[in-house]
This record gives sequence, structure tokens and C-alpha cells, in this order.
Amino acid sequence: MHLFSDSDSIVVMLAQTQGLSLDSIISFLTANPFLGYPILVAGASVAAFLMYGWDKRQSKSEGWRVPEKRLHVLAFIGGWPGAMLGQSYFRHKTQKSEFKIMTWLAAALHVGLVVWYLYSKIIG
Repeated sequence: MHLFSDSDSIVVMLAQTQGLSLDSIISFLTANPFLGYPILVAGASVAAFLMYGWDKRQSKSEGWRVPEKRLHVLAFIGGWPGAMLGQSYFRHKTQKSEFKIMTWLAAALHVGLVVWYLYSKIIG
């Protein structure tokens, strides 16, 4: 089961041709969490916001839709701020309570991780 489409694979291949591997990206993001985490959240949030806009537009024109699983994955990898903004701005997926709950769970998970990380650095 694939979470991403062939176009996502093209992005990965382009990154690899530029000397960027998934391992090097993860190493960069984890080397300094105070820099890497905000970059991850910003990038995933922009992607989530744009996908909500695209999906809303496609829902009106009955075109290809973004799978809900992909929107959830973006929220859980760090794009929850963009997902929340996209839901509000585009008024998209706001009537599906289970969808909103998943977005709020992603937000709670990330806030909890940040609090845990900061607490462990201050205390530990």
C-alpha cells in the first residue's frame, strides 16, 4: 500500500539527483532540532495548506481529489498548522468531525513532543 503517488516519487528522485538522500535530509533535520523541527513543520504546513486548497478546488469541479490519508499523513509529520489553516481558510473538511479530530490529535501529538523534548533538556 502506497501513501504517495508517482509524482511524489519524482520529487524524491529530483532530490536524489541533487545529492540529497532521505537519510541526509533526516540527518540534517535531527542534527539540530531547534532548526530542523521548525523547517519540517513549515514545509509540511505549506504542503498541507496547498493540498487543502487543491482538494477544495477539485471537489467543486469534480476532479481528482487528494486522498484523506495523505492529508492526515501531512498533519502527523508536522503539517498540522497548515492543515488547520487550510481547513479554516478554504472551509474544507470542516463538517467531518472524525477528520477534524485526527487533525487535533496530530497537533496534540506535536505539542506533546515539543513539551517533552524541552522538559527533558531542561531537567535532564
